[in-house]
Amino acid sequence: DVSLYLNQMNHDLGTALTVAALALILFLLLFYQMQSRLVIRPIHSLIDTVTNQMDAKCPVPMDTNRDDDLGILAKSYNELIAKLAKERSQVEEHHAMIQGLADAVPVLLSYVDNNQRYQFVNKNYEIWFTQPASEMLGQTILHVLGAEKYARLQPHIESALQGELVS
Repeated sequence: DVSLYLNQMNHDLGTALTVAALALILFLLLFYQMQSRLVIRPIHSLIDTVTNQMDAKCPVPMDTNRDDDLGILAKSYNELIAKLAKERSQVEEHHAMIQGLADAVPVLLSYVDNNQRYQFVNKNYEIWFTQPASEMLGQTILHVLGAEKYARLQPHIESALQGELVS
């Protein structure tokens, strides 16, 4: 009679453990689904939006339909990219104004960096050297002027790059 009782208890315990294990698995699956929907997918969406943000002139805002930390992050990101787009637009307006002023003066006007590469040239450079500014930008003075002209101007160029007044 005791062995029958122990067998029944053992069977009932096995059934209870099986039900508990199935309930735990079901709970974990539901928890994963909820985490996936509420956390993982929105994080991947944020990553995709930031990664694919290529054109600063035309920012792509994030979905901000959330009131949690992810929503706050998305709102902050949207404010940041809007501010950067506005500032970029202002910089481009100022650049266009400076380019217009530089093009209006009747001289060759340029900015050359410490590596003697053109970073800015006015319209007169295009006329004088008969090539678009885009082809000169990033090129060395030696490349644009040629070896002979560069050799004559090299001492003046180096003095100017050292901050000395050259005329």
